[in-house]
Amino acid sequence: MDQALHIFAKDVRCLYREASLLVGLAVIFAVWQTVDVHGQEMAWVLELVIATVAAFTIVRVIHAESIVGDSQFWVTRPYIWKSLLAAKVLFILAFVNVPVFFAQVVILGVDGFPVFSNWAGLLWSQLLMIFALELPVAAVAALTRGMVASTAGALVLGLMAAGVQMQINPMRFPEPFDWLRSAIAFLAAALIAPPLLYLQFKNRRTLFNRLWALGAATLGIAAFLLTPWPALFAVQSLLSKQSFDLRLAPDTDVKMDLFSRVSKEGKELHVVLPVKMSSLPPGYRPEFEDFVITLRAPDGRTMRLSEGQLLKDYQEDNKLGIRGHAPLDSAFFDSAASELLTSKPLSLHATFYITVVGNSHRRSFSIPDAPRDVSDRLQCYADRVGDLICLAAFRLPASLTESGNRNSDSTAWDEKNLFKHSVSYSPFPATLSINPIKASEPYYIPPERSVATIVTDEPLAFLRRDFEIPNVRIAIR
Repeated sequence: MDQALHIFAKDVRCLYREASLLVGLAVIFAVWQTVDVHGQEMAWVLELVIATVAAFTIVRVIHAESIVGDSQFWVTRPYIWKSLLAAKVLFILAFVNVPVFFAQVVILGVDGFPVFSNWAGLLWSQLLMIFALELPVAAVAALTRGMVASTAGALVLGLMAAGVQMQINPMRFPEPFDWLRSAIAFLAAALIAPPLLYLQFKNRRTLFNRLWALGAATLGIAAFLLTPWPALFAVQSLLSKQSFDLRLAPDTDVKMDLFSRVSKEGKELHVVLPVKMSSLPPGYRPEFEDFVITLRAPDGRTMRLSEGQLLKDYQEDNKLGIRGHAPLDSAFFDSAASELLTSKPLSLHATFYITVVGNSHRRSFSIPDAPRDVSDRLQCYADRVGDLICLAAFRLPASLTESGNRNSDSTAWDEKNLFKHSVSYSPFPATLSINPIKASEPYYIPPERSVATIVTDEPLAFLRRDFEIPNVRIAIR
């Protein structure tokens, strides 16, 4: 322990400029966020600067006793590798995590959010910083020698991340479930970086450690890219708080339509699918997150329509309408057309991903010019252009609706929903961000309005429902 503290004190003397800069940036960030009560315009810029300086400082402190090679001065000294690793971790915690932690505490307190009741968000925010950013940067630094090599390694990781992001853009899925893919990346980083640092400091077998790190990172990227949406939704379903007997079936009172049509882009398949569903108990309602329709020919060939190709046409009482179109795969169409000629129809399989929400809480308030509490953990205000914005500590409510508006000259409520804001169904209390205050998107409020009503709903169950319709045919129009 004494040796670790000795190395830590030496690093502070050598890197006091970088450490002072990090502390100063944290102070500037806290002051900026508490003075600019109207928003977060500069938050992301300051966060980016802090993250860049923190990464640079982490590389510098690791390279102060370079792990790569055999000619380092510290190898000839009686350094215990455990003390060396402990000193580096202590420096990172002291000059990256601690300043950010106190900046978050100050911002929460000044902005009127209770610090003690948000301890879970503070803790989780620190854990995300450590395992998703700091330890991976330290691992790259431990496997390289010199700032140029570390920067190149970080650049490669950045390009890989950008490439992965470009690859998953076509595989879009509902925004509230983004946290599931982020969890895969976080889990991969948390499982790779700590053991890599441990082994590199212990045995300094750089080539071997580079190879297994590359292999583990490849497996993590593969899991990130290839884990299918049904598997992710199955994980989300495990977090359901209640069970509901919600049944879906084809609505035989309305005609289903399935036909192909030639457009400027080529042949397209169009589908109109009416659905009937059972009733939920009063106070609960279904939110349809995604639809998937799969057509299967007798020879086993399939065609799939999913998110981005299907949309909700209507939803009223116990009825639901799905409508959509997609380019018609020529191989599938030829197969289906030949089967039609022999009177062997297709089968249609429909899959619905549903969130059941309930436990609604409604609050009415006069729209203020500055943030004001409208519930225990929510503040709202009108920004500079008069749009409504709501603030929360670390995470906005999973479902936030502004409805039931009343003009100052009227006592009648207009129940038309003006916006709906879904953020995340994550069970974790914070995201990877330095700023603890999260703001909703701005929503237009008519100038004559002086009172608004905020409705928050709780996601209670995540359901997948399927049904199949046999003997369907594609009409040609």
